[in-house]
Amino acid sequence: MAATSGWSSPAGLRDLKALLTRLLRLQWPQGPHEWQVRTTARVLDGIDQFVVVACGGGKTAVSYLPILVLKELARDTSLPRYGVNVPADPVMLFIGPLSDLSIIQVSTTNSGCTNLTHPYLDSEVAEMKRMGIKGITLESGTSYGEIPRLRARIPPKVPCAAVTATSRPGKNETKLFDQLNFRCGSFEQTRQSNERTNIYKAYQTLTHGLSGPLFPDIAWVSKHKEKTIIYCRQMKICALVADYLRAFLPPGPQRDHCIRQYHSLLPQERNLDTLHAFENDPDVFCVVATIKFGMGLDARRVKFVVILGLPTTVETAKQEEGRVARDQSMDGMAITYVEMSVVAGIQAEIKKKNKDKVVESEEVLGVEVIDEGEDENLSDDDGDIGDVGGKESKRTVDSQIIRMVRSHVMGTCLVAEDNRIFGNQGPLVHLNCIEASRRLRCSSCLSAAQTSPAIMSHPAPTRRGKKADTSLAQPSPVNNARTHLDFRLRSKCKQLTKKMKAQATTQLWAFAQKRWHLKDGPKYYYLPYLSFFPDDTLPLLLKNLHHIRDRKTLTELLAHWAYLDSDGHALYGIITKLNALFDAAHEKTRKDAACKRKATLAKKKADAAVISKSVKLHSSMPETMGNHNGQSIPAMMPQFENGSQPTIGNIENTPPNSPRKSRKRPGSSSQESRKRRREM
Repeated sequence: MAATSGWSSPAGLRDLKALLTRLLRLQWPQGPHEWQVRTTARVLDGIDQFVVVACGGGKTAVSYLPILVLKELARDTSLPRYGVNVPADPVMLFIGPLSDLSIIQVSTTNSGCTNLTHPYLDSEVAEMKRMGIKGITLESGTSYGEIPRLRARIPPKVPCAAVTATSRPGKNETKLFDQLNFRCGSFEQTRQSNERTNIYKAYQTLTHGLSGPLFPDIAWVSKHKEKTIIYCRQMKICALVADYLRAFLPPGPQRDHCIRQYHSLLPQERNLDTLHAFENDPDVFCVVATIKFGMGLDARRVKFVVILGLPTTVETAKQEEGRVARDQSMDGMAITYVEMSVVAGIQAEIKKKNKDKVVESEEVLGVEVIDEGEDENLSDDDGDIGDVGGKESKRTVDSQIIRMVRSHVMGTCLVAEDNRIFGNQGPLVHLNCIEASRRLRCSSCLSAAQTSPAIMSHPAPTRRGKKADTSLAQPSPVNNARTHLDFRLRSKCKQLTKKMKAQATTQLWAFAQKRWHLKDGPKYYYLPYLSFFPDDTLPLLLKNLHHIRDRKTLTELLAHWAYLDSDGHALYGIITKLNALFDAAHEKTRKDAACKRKATLAKKKADAAVISKSVKLHSSMPETMGNHNGQSIPAMMPQFENGSQPTIGNIENTPPNSPRKSRKRPGSSSQESRKRRREM
């Protein structure tokens, strides 16, 4: 629906851009975006439009730029009108999907603008607030059925601009057009790529569950103290996460001040105070929240967004990621931590497909997948408030968010997959970060471009002691180089026992965690410290630990290790201490064994001396085994240390002068019986 007249004409767009550049020369030195000029012209021309722009891309300007133009036209009558009647008091009606989003927008407007509503409407506005309109998200399309009835109350000449960052082509978008009463040919579309070029996009597998009180994967939040938003799926998890992170801070009331919660169970005044403190107080560095803290939040200096647990839809994930680095002059990071059960299910699915087996179900462990054409009805914009203890319940998620997890598991580009899902257009949108030369690469591409371990360099932990699936792990280079260890040194070095290996493993992982948290860079936030020793590095180290007696040996052994230059010296110090400890243990074991052998040998010599003395005594005795000085032979025999007596030859402890029993030859009894039978 190309316009040849009005503000949407080429001449109108040119004059409109010049006017906006002059009005916003202080706020926008570079001037407005081309799409902002087009959308403003359509509003002035009374054309309905559907606008898709990335979070932080300036969508809110659609609501106030026309007001600025109309007020300037009313002030300066010499400016061209292009057929537009300029109202005396222009008004923009804002309909927000979330109650908190509306409050934020109204607060922003009231802070620097004039209240445009007539005083007699204030009571009506207050009544609408008391009605408590339920917040909805874009994918819960049933609530949008009220919008056509709302538009019926508005004059037809009033243009409508539907603005979002998360609409994607498909059944849901077509249904949304019907509910907005947008008919084909009756409205214009502006679809910008919603890719954020100033954020790191990362997915990481959780190494722990979400039901307990410990969340070590995000402990770095308290250490770095950067502006961070942590999104949780449940409000109880918000409380657990906040308590866990506060435990790393010094005791005192400052803990609660620095790390805050934001959800619907808290009073609205407290939530607004949290929002204001997070934006203006440098001591408040973390907000643990539900999706209630999502859409419309315009905190400009957020450095990190942590999504703890897989979101139910890609739209929810996009909105939560959109809170980071809204100030385009800074870079930010959005990290999505995925439950290990979901990753394990994806791994099992890929393994089956690799074996050419048919996957009968689209269901993965821990979640139930719904088709992208179906709508998901969320019970509350804060998620489930139910019990989070025990086993994590199965959740229903959109199939598109599973595509993102699959991309994470397979190590393919997250940004390219996200662009395909949302239908972003451009020559480079479907290329990975390396091919597209993106300044900030996603976690998959960042790992693939380095010699250090990738995301899948260590398999996701499994539960209940099950062996982790390593079929998808990317192998690291194998170190086949021979070290300079000679055979004499090998012969002197005793191997570690199982107990020693367990002790060394504990010490080395503690060292890895400490060194990992000292590093600075994108991957050190979303990768766990387990990446410090990738693949076979730790087993190789444990196998040859007792041979490492100088730095050269360590350098040759771990020549492929990415952190050898930065952490090799510190690692050698730990190994030296461990070897000294184990050498002392080996020496103690050797001395104890020598003492035991010496004691055993002495005892054997003493027993042999007793036996030798007994043999000599027996050889000097007469053949008659009678009494000797009124004592029997056994009483005269020497005794061992334990009181037992040796048995020599055929000496029997029988009473003196007792007759000896004759020994019968075998078979003599049967011969006598046959003789008696013949005589009879």
